[in-house]
Amino acid sequence: MSSIIEYQWIKVYIDQDGIEKFIPQFRSDGTQQFWHDTAEIHPTKLLIAPISIELANRMQEHKIPGVAIPLPVYSFLLKSDDIVSAYWDNAIETSSHYFCTTCNTSWKHLDSTKWAKCPQCGEMDAWTCLRCGRTIENTKVIRNQRGEVNCPHCEIPYGLTRERRLERIQDIIENTDYVVEVANKFKITIRQNSVDVISL
Repeated sequence: MSSIIEYQWIKVYIDQDGIEKFIPQFRSDGTQQFWHDTAEIHPTKLLIAPISIELANRMQEHKIPGVAIPLPVYSFLLKSDDIVSAYWDNAIETSSHYFCTTCNTSWKHLDSTKWAKCPQCGEMDAWTCLRCGRTIENTKVIRNQRGEVNCPHCEIPYGLTRERRLERIQDIIENTDYVVEVANKFKITIRQNSVDVISL
């Protein structure tokens, strides 16, 4: 699994003739320039800009997972003595959701004290005891301290058989965070839905 790249950094600087120029992280042919390749350049501004459709296509030709998404541009004005760097940081988020095999509904079940129940059709997993032959209501199915579920009707503990009608599906999302750091001042992390600022 590889996280997608939605942004690139762009160094903006003034050359010896006083003309404003820029160095993008990705060249027009989709190949990458590394931050340290132009370490001698002291930018006056740093942009974190979304990838264009054309650039994303060129990046993908080089097996770089660039995507074009309509996102805002972030602009940082810099002082001549600022020591700045920009880089990626990957974050992996895990969660889960349920899928009902009866009515094909998907949802997030957030109450871990109760067995999952489909909000659309009311379907739940079915529990039966092979010893006494009873179908056990979900409200009576309780895990013991060892994590076992036993028949509440049988005098001698006997495990229940579970018929899964609700599938629990694990979601793994790998996000790319874009970080701008100005030494001894601040660190900004740009995520898809938030921007975090930390003083250094």
